[in-house]
Amino acid sequence: MVLGGLALAILLLAIFKWQQRDPEPSFEQRSLSEWLRDLNYRTPWKHAAAQNAIRKIGAQALPFLVEALEERVSLKEKLAGMAWDAKSDRFLPGNVRRQAVCRAFAALGSEAKPAIPALINLLSRGSDTAAWSAGCLTAIGPDAIVPLCSALTNPNWVVRISACQALGGMTNTARAATSSLVSVLKDPSLPVQHAAIVALGSIRETNIFVIDALIQELHNPVSWVRSATAKALGDLTVSTKDVLEALNAATHDTDETVRSAAAAALNRLEP
Repeated sequence: MVLGGLALAILLLAIFKWQQRDPEPSFEQRSLSEWLRDLNYRTPWKHAAAQNAIRKIGAQALPFLVEALEERVSLKEKLAGMAWDAKSDRFLPGNVRRQAVCRAFAALGSEAKPAIPALINLLSRGSDTAAWSAGCLTAIGPDAIVPLCSALTNPNWVVRISACQALGGMTNTARAATSSLVSVLKDPSLPVQHAAIVALGSIRETNIFVIDALIQELHNPVSWVRSATAKALGDLTVSTKDVLEALNAATHDTDETVRSAAAAALNRLEP
């Protein structure tokens, strides 16, 4: 009886807190949740209308977007690939909900800057929301670079990979992060090294510091890291003597994927 009474008290407290929460913002008599669902529609006009609505709602949407991103999913729901959308009283695929949240952050852009600490906190948990949090931080843009660079030293390798991916997603607007990403090339985790190489290729910073670091990675003992490096050097589109010589040498690598990646990079760089 005591346990039953305690469970009932917890349930009532949860219901009370839900009722006391701030009302969900709306635009043109439609709730934020309804506009979020429209962001995943393929119909162009519906998608555009949802983007406009999110921008009109503005910063008021941020607490609800973060909550939707971090909403916990039970093991049963994970196995079913579904997540409960309490606001609409129906099940939605978990990744579909999170995809809509990322698109909402993309619509808000730098206006979503106040959400950076909350998103970094989600990222730092290293859970299944880390990659989605990284996507939202990418959408916010350069304001997220400094906290993302700090996340590159997080003890959790999943967090470090997600931070690399977020920075790489910003492309050339994340050039301020290149020195931090070069440092990550010495990370003890090979997947993290790989993520940093891909990010450097996406950012396309062409200073000698970055180029030399990538050339060194062509001697990495792991073939898939060397292959990613060859592609990254091609992405930089810098045809210096050192780069061309290093890629030409890589076309004789013992691994076929590395040879192919080096040949493809040379085709991009050489006239």
